[in-house]
Amino acid sequence: MSTTLPPFEQGRLKKEDCIILLHNSKGDFVDIESVVAEMAISNSLYISGSSVQLLLNDSTNLVKNFPIIGDELLEVELRTPTTEGGKKIFKSIKYLFKITSMESRNRTFRSESFVLNGISFENINNLTKSVNKSYVNLRIDQMVKAVYES
Repeated sequence: MSTTLPPFEQGRLKKEDCIILLHNSKGDFVDIESVVAEMAISNSLYISGSSVQLLLNDSTNLVKNFPIIGDELLEVELRTPTTEGGKKIFKSIKYLFKITSMESRNRTFRSESFVLNGISFENINNLTKSVNKSYVNLRIDQMVKAVYES
C-alpha cells in the first residue's frame, strides 16, 4: 500500500496557529510570536532531534529588556488543522528548544533584526557521552581516541 503525501504549500501554517514563548532562567517568559518574521524547524536523518532558526524583527529591545543572554528556552506549539469524521479539528505539535546562539544582528534607529538558533534536548543528549571506564597509563590524546572509538 502506498501513501501519497499532499504537496508542500508555503504559508499553509498560519501565524495564528503558532504559540511561540521565550523563557529565561528566572522563570519569566514572553510571547514573541508578534516579532517572529520567519521560523524554520529542521530535522536530520542522522541525529534524533530538531533544530530551529527564528528571524525576529524587534522594536521593543527584547535583547536588553528580557534579556536574551544565551540561557533561554524556546517553547513552540504548532496547531495544524485536519478533518476527522467530517469535522475540522486541530492537532497540536509541541517543541522545546535550548537557544544556542544569536547571529546576524542588524540595528536600525528604532528596531533591530536578529536570528536565534536553538536545538532540541534530544540533540543535546546525543552530544553528551557517558564514560564509565577507567583509563590508566595513557596519554590524554590516547584516552580521547579510546572514548571516541568506543
